[in-house]
Amino acid sequence: YAGGSSTIHADCAQAAGQINTGSSMTTDCESVRENAWYLPDPFKDIPEPVRPMALTKNPKNNDTTMGPGRYYNLKLEGTKKLDPGIYYVEGSLTIHGDITGSGVFIFMKDGDLTVNGSASLSLQAATTDDVYNYPLLGLDPYKGMLFMNARDNLNPMSFNGNGVTELDGFVY
Repeated sequence: YAGGSSTIHADCAQAAGQINTGSSMTTDCESVRENAWYLPDPFKDIPEPVRPMALTKNPKNNDTTMGPGRYYNLKLEGTKKLDPGIYYVEGSLTIHGDITGSGVFIFMKDGDLTVNGSASLSLQAATTDDVYNYPLLGLDPYKGMLFMNARDNLNPMSFNGNGVTELDGFVY
């Protein structure tokens, strides 16, 4: 579902249920496919990341950059640049600021993700170049994956509000 003044552009879209976007969605394919047949999970072999031992301190509002790590009930406000790496989030992730980053993988262990208000989000998943340039970050299994819920995490991922959201990667 996409409503309000949202716009969505995708190569194509397919859902087991319905896609309700009104006129806010454009695709490069001939048409979206609703009530599609069951497809095997294309990401079933991607392992969930190992939980980092240490908990990383949540950033303050005036922090402009932040690094990968394990976070609890992470709230991102203000302007933040996310450095490349794995962001392991326990509890919720709330985004109200202007957030950018490339080479980023965000794993939601057990909470929900909410982007709202006038938040602007511009994130790019790890590429082959990121894996090569940052070999110690462990990004290889997550190339192309931007957001991933743990397989037993049924909490929603909500992207709404008046800001601009540009996501380059899979949301799983």
